[in-house]
Amino acid sequence: MTSGGSRWVGRRQASGVNFDTGMVTVAGGLVEVSGELVWTEGKNKQSRRKFVVDAETARLLRAHRAAQLHERMLAGPAWNDMDLVVTSKTGTPVAPSNFDQTLDILVTRAGIARLTSHGLRHTAATHMVRQAADAGELRAVADVLGHSPDRLMKTYAHALPDSIKAVADRLAARSGSLR
Repeated sequence: MTSGGSRWVGRRQASGVNFDTGMVTVAGGLVEVSGELVWTEGKNKQSRRKFVVDAETARLLRAHRAAQLHERMLAGPAWNDMDLVVTSKTGTPVAPSNFDQTLDILVTRAGIARLTSHGLRHTAATHMVRQAADAGELRAVADVLGHSPDRLMKTYAHALPDSIKAVADRLAARSGSLR
């Protein structure tokens, strides 16, 4: 089977979206190795994860699935039913490099600064860390991203300067109340 000139090998792990509960399961990934697309189990145990998406994201995923069903009908017997979210017009996996090329075209057309798929993930993660209200939410962010809490903090600590100032201000206020 081919996708954009690349071959894909191996067996896809059971991943997917439960449209009733909004639960997303990530059980592996797709990487390019010497021109072949290879399904992996991810870098570590945290790479395989489940998380719930918000109602709007679930709605958008359902709309995407409906559009994909239309593509499936157009492809007819050429459709490869792999139950993937991101596919070619015939249901085959999209090579990560092809995804990045398409993203680059869209970013250029939108007139915004260059952004890669890795940059999208990093931006989303930075916003999630910045918006986390407590340690429990930071743990949830780590789970969604497939990071350990330690890795999350090492990678995204730059997103916390306001939190550091807030802690310093609370310590100063407490020390003043002890006098």
